[in-house]
Amino acid sequence: MGYFFLSCKSSKFEVFVLILLLGSSALGSAKTFQGESCSSVADTCSSFVNYQYPYDLRLQQIANWFSVDPVALFGANNFNLTAAPDPENEIIPGNQTLRIPVTCSCIGQIHRVNSTVYTVKPDDTLSKIADSIYGGLITYQEIAAVNNIADPNKILPGQQFVIPFPCACLNKTYNGHPVISLAYVVSPGDTLSKIAAKAGAQAADISKLNALNNSLLIVGDVLDIPIPACSSSFTTTATDYGLIVASGSYQITADNCVQCSCGSNSTDLYCSPAPALLSGSCPNLHCDGTKLAIGDVKEQALSKSCNVTSCIYEGFQGKTIFSRIHTAEQNTCPAPMHAPLYVPISSAPSSLPPVSAPPPPRPPSPSLQGTAGAPLPTTGAQTPGGPSGPSAPPPSFGFLRHESSDFLVMVATLVCFFSLWF
Repeated sequence: MGYFFLSCKSSKFEVFVLILLLGSSALGSAKTFQGESCSSVADTCSSFVNYQYPYDLRLQQIANWFSVDPVALFGANNFNLTAAPDPENEIIPGNQTLRIPVTCSCIGQIHRVNSTVYTVKPDDTLSKIADSIYGGLITYQEIAAVNNIADPNKILPGQQFVIPFPCACLNKTYNGHPVISLAYVVSPGDTLSKIAAKAGAQAADISKLNALNNSLLIVGDVLDIPIPACSSSFTTTATDYGLIVASGSYQITADNCVQCSCGSNSTDLYCSPAPALLSGSCPNLHCDGTKLAIGDVKEQALSKSCNVTSCIYEGFQGKTIFSRIHTAEQNTCPAPMHAPLYVPISSAPSSLPPVSAPPPPRPPSPSLQGTAGAPLPTTGAQTPGGPSGPSAPPPSFGFLRHESSDFLVMVATLVCFFSLWF
């Protein structure tokens, strides 16, 4: 929680109110959920972290912070590449929610991200990096522990730190359906239903996966959200075998030659040639012996049925694109398959400084809690400065985190209360 300036000379009412706030926080902090365990370094997967920044930023800045390809950011958020000839310089408006695609790895028998590397800038602190840059997806203690930082108060410009975001693989399925995990930071005003609507998931699934039941949601905690996805059935020798694409997004594969999309309400993966600005020189994207390109469908209406012929993408290896013709007779001719409608990037001013210029700092976030069904309070404060201790506490890679110091503050507050009351 944030700082509360309290002495035993405070009024009885002030102390009583603080007891109510801290008491509810201590009750909420008794609930923890450890990160997803794993047993093999080969146990990796694609996952997302949910991200918002309060001010306009170039997409390249966000890509740099998370060590991801700008094109991958476009795909994860279903932005239209054809309408953006220079994707990295697109302006992302402040407070626009983004899915950041990351690789979830098995490190020390816990799933977490180890592909994001941050380079320290002048005036950075670990707390600023965790809270202002990464929006509470990680704590400064976790950064310090993973990077073996002896004194979190002493970091130097130019140092590079791995940022170990929490993540999960969920065996790529949940309740028998393909999913991709999303790490989501609880914000003021959030309820399970609001989070589910924003993430495109089911509230019941979120509650069950995070063992919430009717427990409190705590601002700043990180939930594991199972996003519905479309799975592939590519040739087993394909480089992109096992490709899975989240609902309402796409991925570029086959050396930028093929775009595979998953509709918001679909379980069928749809692959077609990638936009020309990416593809450049690509091998033949047509099914052998036909004029049909990958993703094309030819229909022939019959008297009582419809003959449907499709050119289906089946993966790639090197410069070879695997595809096959699929023919089926159906009762009626289906609606044509196509990529889902793109999400527009909201309009924003283009007069931003270069990516090398430091962005404006994120304002402090509230750090109070609410119930799983009620909006969270919007008052409170978060620690504004860097860590104060000589060494970082042990890391907690749980998707639900809390500050155990709240309990100690409540005890001290109770002592003051009784000294005033009696």
